[in-house]
Amino acid sequence: MFHYPDFDTFSRLARDYQLVPVCRRLVSDALTPVSAFYKIDRSDAEVTGRTLLTAYRGRDVIALAGLTTQHNREIMAEMAAQGEKHPRYESIFGGWRWQAVQDWDGETVEVRYRHYVGSAIDQYEANVNFGRLTQDELLTVVLIWEDGKWCFEDVNTPAADDFYAGAVEFKLIPEAY
Repeated sequence: MFHYPDFDTFSRLARDYQLVPVCRRLVSDALTPVSAFYKIDRSDAEVTGRTLLTAYRGRDVIALAGLTTQHNREIMAEMAAQGEKHPRYESIFGGWRWQAVQDWDGETVEVRYRHYVGSAIDQYEANVNFGRLTQDELLTVVLIWEDGKWCFEDVNTPAADDFYAGAVEFKLIPEAY
């Protein structure tokens, strides 16, 4: 610990003054949950998926609101304000999705990417596999590429064959994949 003034200076000042202010400098870890949240590499789907699963498991609605798509952000913000009284609270923090996230072992298996292109859509999607529901169905976090970062859309159960048909690498290209 660092004290200012040092003891010799304090002793000298105390002979002439009735009051000598003393400061102590404390060194701490400046990483808080909020600052850690902003250090997440949102361009990495796997990192974003793990962070999301951790927030979801902990019912951290504030973090979920920050990780979700613009479309879902308002719902999460309302849920943060209303808590369990929100009409969608039980559907989000109950049922098979909630149970799957609670059973998550902390590992993500792999990520697959798709780019949907059509007359009404141009959307990049990442599916972060975090387990199996059945022999033929996987558990995935669905992320959407929005404003240059991955954002939470849903927890889903794609068929394993559909998941593995996705691209292994993320590419910002005009063609569908």
